Amino acid sequence: MQASKFAAEVSMIVTIPAPLGTSHIAALCNDLVPDFVPVVVQCSPDRGAPVNDCFTQVAHHVQRNGGERVIGWALWEMPHVMLEAEFHAVWRRPSDGKLIDLSPREFHFSEIHFLPDSTRTYAGRQVDNVRRALCNDAKLKQFIYLKGRQFALLNAGELANHHGVIDSSVASRRLIKEYNAITKQLNTLIPSLTKLTRSQ
Repeated sequence: MQASKFAAEVSMIVTIPAPLGTSHIAALCNDLVPDFVPVVVQCSPDRGAPVNDCFTQVAHHVQRNGGERVIGWALWEMPHVMLEAEFHAVWRRPSDGKLIDLSPREFHFSEIHFLPDSTRTYAGRQVDNVRRALCNDAKLKQFIYLKGRQFALLNAGELANHHGVIDSSVASRRLIKEYNAITKQLNTLIPSLTKLTRSQ
């Protein structure tokens, strides 16, 4: 019998560093970390480092080079459609205290916008992105709901402590089936959201 497999990841939605100085980003930052302001952080990705593993990556970099791991939120925007705050870690360089983003990304940016959060710690578990709609659209609301549901599935029970690839060796068939159904729904929404960015 063929093993259950995860469907292909949801099609990439291109996001950009959220523009600073807007009322909606100010409101999101105030909800996440009151009285803190976002900063511009230069990107200098570690070649060969894994994607989506910033906390471990920065911790190892600190061991080799000194400095400090700074926890907070990377701020992204799907232009005119959605804000997204990604729980993230950057490196504070010991020589001058400057913050550096070491994380490799599929799309390269020279800088990101980052909200430091001294109230948070990293305990080895994933934290879902915080998403805010910028327009009143039913498909966007459905997308935000489904992304939250997708995250909850992949972090249910013992999976919350799992690091690395999640496959049929650690996930039940029922979970994989539900995940695949959600991924299919998300993929059908992507064209409408992409079109929405161009119509605003």
